[in-house]
Amino acid sequence: MLSNEKIYEILVNQGIWEEKNGRKGIKRKGLATICKFIKGKEVIALKGIRRAGKSTLLFQIMDYLLKQKVKERSILYVNFDEPLFVEEQNISLLDKIYEVYREKVNPSKKAFIFLDEIQYIPEWERWVRGRNESERGKVKIFITGSSSRLLSREFSTLLTGRHLSFEVFPLSFKEFLWFKGVKMKDEMDLIRKKRLIKNLLNEYLEYGGFPEVVLAEQRKPKMEWNGSRWISRDGEIVIDKERKIYLLRQYFDDIIYKDIVMRFNVRDVHTLKKLALYYFINAGRLSSFKKISNAFEVSLDVIRHYTSYLKEAYLIEEVPYYSYKMKTRMRNPRKVYPIDWGMRRFITTNFTEDSGFGLETIIFWELKRKGYEIYYWKNKGEVDFIAAGVENKSVAYNVTFANIQEDKRVREREINSILECVKDCKIKKGIILHDGDKELIQKENIKIEILPLWKWLSS
Repeated sequence: MLSNEKIYEILVNQGIWEEKNGRKGIKRKGLATICKFIKGKEVIALKGIRRAGKSTLLFQIMDYLLKQKVKERSILYVNFDEPLFVEEQNISLLDKIYEVYREKVNPSKKAFIFLDEIQYIPEWERWVRGRNESERGKVKIFITGSSSRLLSREFSTLLTGRHLSFEVFPLSFKEFLWFKGVKMKDEMDLIRKKRLIKNLLNEYLEYGGFPEVVLAEQRKPKMEWNGSRWISRDGEIVIDKERKIYLLRQYFDDIIYKDIVMRFNVRDVHTLKKLALYYFINAGRLSSFKKISNAFEVSLDVIRHYTSYLKEAYLIEEVPYYSYKMKTRMRNPRKVYPIDWGMRRFITTNFTEDSGFGLETIIFWELKRKGYEIYYWKNKGEVDFIAAGVENKSVAYNVTFANIQEDKRVREREINSILECVKDCKIKKGIILHDGDKELIQKENIKIEILPLWKWLSS
């Protein structure tokens, strides 16, 4: 059992008291939106895949609070991924931590409580709700977790209407550019940087958008002759490929074991990993539980359950067939996309590049970040995505590496597929993202925008 003194030592080492906080990182796009809700009474929850930047975002919120003249000792930060907490992962640990904090750090003033990776504590929802209500106005609680169902099934009703959830994904391409030091003042500046942006898009496709992976770089030594001997000086910054690959593989293993095997008590780890790899290798292709069940020689229930675990840990996301009828959606196969194309490239042994599906994966998550419900459509032609928005304002999307203003065969295929889809689904607009220039097509009261892929992702 952890003593109060040991808990205090852990809190001091984890916290920001008396520390010149160096954990802020590069600001994320959602920070300003989250900060608007700090004065409200709701618990703020950040959820998303491990290593996407949730903890860094917490420290950026803390930095915002410090700039608003909140004192360091009014902030309590606890990371429950701490190995010393493993033996005491229960609700009483939360009581002990809070008791130590109030006794030794902040006896009576308002507390801003940051609970990182809270999913490790069973029934944490009871504690958070109780503390938030019993000390209303005296505490503001922030939580993070590496699960799409951060609120457990058993206690999801406890915080209904009492919390605000924000999803944190790996970097969008625009955020990736910020991390690379590329910012655009206006459209003219964007056009001037076109070549650089397109080159960086290739890097984004290769290694993905996990923040630490993006920042894995090193200085290449530069050898110079000083007249008597060769000396080494710092040279240009280059990609640290070895570290990027190591991180991506380590993230995958940590997610499988810490966020799925341990949380759901999975016994058949071999089948779980095999299923994850299957979905990664077949990204963007149609799949069905029955087909996978037959191929793996395991029950349908196992495939369904393991797929739901992979989704809850944010490793994959499913895209259903577009139909107003639920039965039709359920009857048709689904598309599955990995959380990050860089991870997919370096944890599979698939020797084909499949860069077209990589591009689809990037567009899918960009639409997901924008808050759309996403579907695919297929008949004679095929549409990659239908992004369903509010007020029935859905848009059909196709994406291609080709320049359809030069490739007539691809142009005809992409345009005809969009036209067939929007007529069948009663949608009025389609968008084709490609490697060419902007163009507008009006046919039969249907609007099709043809947009440069690099520009759409950068804007």
